[in-house]
Amino acid sequence: MSKAASTGLLSDLEDTSLLIPGIGRDIVSDITTHVIRGALIGYTQAACDFYGIPMVSQHSGPVWNPNSLEWQEDFIELPRAGSDGEEGKFLLVPKSIVRHDLIFNKDKYYNGYLAPLLEQEEIQAKTQLVKILKNGSPRVSRIELRAKYGADKLAIIDHTAKFPHALPTYRRSTSRLSCPPMSHGEVSLLTDTPEVNYLQLMDQIEAVSPGNAGASMYHRAVESLLTALLYPFCANMKIEAEIHEGRKRIDILYDNVAGLGFFDWVARHHGSAVLPVECKNYSQEPGNEELDQISGRFSRERGWVGLITCRSFEDKGRFLERCRDTAKDGRGFVMALDDLDLRALAEEAQERRNAGMRNQGEFPLLRKRFSELIN
Repeated sequence: MSKAASTGLLSDLEDTSLLIPGIGRDIVSDITTHVIRGALIGYTQAACDFYGIPMVSQHSGPVWNPNSLEWQEDFIELPRAGSDGEEGKFLLVPKSIVRHDLIFNKDKYYNGYLAPLLEQEEIQAKTQLVKILKNGSPRVSRIELRAKYGADKLAIIDHTAKFPHALPTYRRSTSRLSCPPMSHGEVSLLTDTPEVNYLQLMDQIEAVSPGNAGASMYHRAVESLLTALLYPFCANMKIEAEIHEGRKRIDILYDNVAGLGFFDWVARHHGSAVLPVECKNYSQEPGNEELDQISGRFSRERGWVGLITCRSFEDKGRFLERCRDTAKDGRGFVMALDDLDLRALAEEAQERRNAGMRNQGEFPLLRKRFSELIN
């Protein structure tokens, strides 16, 4: 057993990257993949169903069952890599959870949380490492500090045991914001694929004729645009998501995984674990029935915030007042968007991308629309 484990310092898988020699990004990634293999299998199967990717029956590999707390194996449907499938089965991973590196960083932990404590001890003890600057303030050389105490993982274990508050303080200082998901541009560069073009996605929506005949095409086109626009704040898209044991369906459903911006604020203050979206390709504006439909998808578990998209409004102000009535009656917050609104969101995103700016999740139009519901 490692010294870090025997001293009780480990409380999270990523702690191993700080405290156990030989454990780094690749090993933590491999362990994580094995632990969440079951979830990745489900995600891969859903993506293959959605995009029409063929799957074949093959061995699952070991899958951790969190209920029985044991490893299980079976034969399941999964895709295979390569044109002839000879490269073996593969799993798809939501890009919202992909990172270039680990959130925890050994050097940042040492330099920012351990070394200052060691320096303070040296200064208080007035050791030979302490030098007095011209202004009279004491200083300790980091190079000499490393030489005396060490800064490898075994030394870090000793320092952490000596200063038990250092590691909890470092943990609290890190978050998803410390290592955000890759942007669309970073994913495109890494995978050598075209970057998202929001205006082209909007053009695909506007190319669909209103009416029942184009309902499915409109549904898919709206999903493509929203998935691009809302990433990485709303992720894990499901189309025709079933609720109430299949008695009801939601056109599009996203998990709200935001750590900042508008959707983080909505989740904290108004409840939004998921974001349901209803798409109406009507030649006329939606009515009370459609508004009641999406408000019926809200619940304590799912949250109280959703979107309804349509082609246009005969009287936009009137429909937005209906949405406000729904909110005032305690039946949830419905933000209504027509083609003009979606076009505005797409143009804003395209301008931000062209300027090389990372999406901070503010969505001024959505925040304005939501404010109109609560004020």
